[in-house]
This record gives sequence, C-alpha cells and structure tokens, in this order.
Amino acid sequence: MNPVPARLMQIYVTESSQCKHQALYVALTRWLRKKGILAETVRRGAAGYGSSGILKERRLCPLASKRPVVLECVDSAERIDKVLPEVTELSGEGICLTMDGVIWVSDQQSDDSL
Repeated sequence: MNPVPARLMQIYVTESSQCKHQALYVALTRWLRKKGILAETVRRGAAGYGSSGILKERRLCPLASKRPVVLECVDSAERIDKVLPEVTELSGEGICLTMDGVIWVSDQQSDDSL
C-alpha cells in the first residue's frame, strides 16, 4: 500500500439550505464533481447544533428543515484549497473544516489523480 497525502474538507449545512432552487448539498455535490474533486459523500445528521446552540433533531423537525447535512470531500491539498473560497461563499452560513491526512492506495490503484 502506498500512502498519498490528501486533504479532507467537511462542509456543514442544513437540509433546507437552498442554492438556485435546489438543495444546497445537491448543488455543491454537482459543482464539486464538475470541478474534478476526487471523492465526495453526503451524510444526513440525526441531530446537531451550530453557533445558535439550538438543537436540531429528527423528532423535533420531522420535515426537511434545519437538520444537519455534512458533505465530506477528499482530494489533494492543492485542489481542495482551490475550491475552498467558492465553497465557503456558496455555503452561506455553513461551516467548512479542512484536515490533512493520508489516503492509503493499494498497489493496484493509480494515484495519478492526487
């Protein structure tokens, strides 16, 4: 296995956040794909709170609402840094977090994309 330096970007938004008449997490996912980001996953949170301190959870918010959604993106530091300014602008009141790490690539996989 070969270690490859990488950066993880997490984008925290709400399920009801919108961008151009669609869910923000969907718009960001499509935009990140167009920008060539290596991998991205969207996870819906069961509960969470932000800077307001207001707890948002499914039983209190049964409809699509302020429940948390996290987008996790992995790519090289250079590629993440290139899209980060626009991601923070698009995400509005969302929070972006980046962390450096290592992707372990099997010898059979090509690491040319990183």
